[in-house]
Amino acid sequence: MLEQIQSSTCLSNLDSHSGNLFLLLLNTLLASQCTLKNPDLYPPDNSAKLEDGDHFDFIVVGTGSSGSVVGSRLTEEKKWKVLVVEAGDYPSVTTEIPAIFFSVQQTDQVWKYSTKPAEKSCLGYKNSICHCTRGKLLGGCSSINGMMYQRGSKRDHDSWYHEGNEGWDYTSLTEFYEKSENVETDVEHVHEYGQKGLLHLTRYKFNETMRDVILQSAEELGYNLFEQEGPSGFFESFQAIKDGVRINSAKAFLGAVKESSELTLALNAHVEKVIIDKTSKEARGIKLRIGKRVMNIYSDKEVILSAGVINSPQILMLSGIGPKNHLQKVGIDVIQNLAVGAHLKDHVVMWVFSKVSDEALKSTDMLDEIYEYFAHRKGMLSHTGVLNIQGYTNVNDNSTNPDILFLYSIIPKNSTTALDIFTDNINLNSFSSEKLREYVVNNHVLVTLSYCYNQSLQEKFCLRIKMLQVIQRFNQDILLMKMMKIWILLLKEFA
Repeated sequence: MLEQIQSSTCLSNLDSHSGNLFLLLLNTLLASQCTLKNPDLYPPDNSAKLEDGDHFDFIVVGTGSSGSVVGSRLTEEKKWKVLVVEAGDYPSVTTEIPAIFFSVQQTDQVWKYSTKPAEKSCLGYKNSICHCTRGKLLGGCSSINGMMYQRGSKRDHDSWYHEGNEGWDYTSLTEFYEKSENVETDVEHVHEYGQKGLLHLTRYKFNETMRDVILQSAEELGYNLFEQEGPSGFFESFQAIKDGVRINSAKAFLGAVKESSELTLALNAHVEKVIIDKTSKEARGIKLRIGKRVMNIYSDKEVILSAGVINSPQILMLSGIGPKNHLQKVGIDVIQNLAVGAHLKDHVVMWVFSKVSDEALKSTDMLDEIYEYFAHRKGMLSHTGVLNIQGYTNVNDNSTNPDILFLYSIIPKNSTTALDIFTDNINLNSFSSEKLREYVVNNHVLVTLSYCYNQSLQEKFCLRIKMLQVIQRFNQDILLMKMMKIWILLLKEFA
């Protein structure tokens, strides 16, 4: 349809009345696009007003899933001056459209980290190098991820409590989950979640045959189906989407205090290091670069690092906190010898692609879908399809504690559509690491992945075979057999 419009000569035949209607349509779509990227939903960027030597009570580095919440809650107290620093800019329109969130990872709104070539991981990638993308924009990774929301595992919370961390058991933390959650009232079991918090959550039910096929197949194979999160089984997770638009953490939490005079937001502001007193070893502030300006900003109470799993250790090492030998090697004065960057955990993923027949999905006209989204925030662009279907299972024993997570995604490829089933090992017993390449501020760190280094070859092989057996059972299920034609296996990590 788009090609027909572009090649059509009928537009020149529009008279004044029909032309006005056509222009009204264009203006409506343009205005709708503009509302997607609306800086008024966030606090104003006051980076230009910062001066060397400025003081705040708290400095929060990073505006991701944690930093936005911390900055907002501190500001709510209305008794402290809070500076929130973000290396990126306001989110683009692309980040707001749920269906195309994968494409954000190809933009300049992410940190494009690459891993060091490894002997036992990333072997299916060119030069055995994996890519670790992290959010470099307001909202951090909450502005580029799949928008899925799930509370932390009860088992994990309770294990932290039994290790001596009082107040970290699941029951004690439930009130804090509920304080953040704002679940739509028409969701089943809504009473089990918060309804007055700042993070809007919905449970979208993808109205396609493929959704029903996956869930019915899981039930036929003996897996539990839950309307809400369960310890083991399949369910449809909440997503941070409202009216067809992503709700990132900055929009939800910092947006709630955007009018506060206690809050100062600085965008495109790079933290070069934390200023630390070498005698008391207390954080005094940050060294900040905004464009060509470099300044010291001081904190009278605390500096809170929430710059992400890679950037926070990087900033600590640049500040003199890290492995002594490594810091000395790159020319950084050591303030505290600690194993910073040595305990990075990541998930091992195995991908399986299944070709899907034409009748598996509804045929849609993309131009109609684009209009439906920009005009009404509805249609296929307003959600992520079957991605919010999650399946937790234990492939090693009959325990209710899962060790594998199943996720699904529908991936168009030319005229062929594939159902992507990816399995995620959620019980991790290997540590990866990161180091500074050299003493260059904001230079990418050197990430070394150690997937399954603590597992024997037999353990790794057996786990993958069991994961494949579960997927094979799905593909052999009578419901899926009606849909599937070809089964192709791709491994992200194999040893």
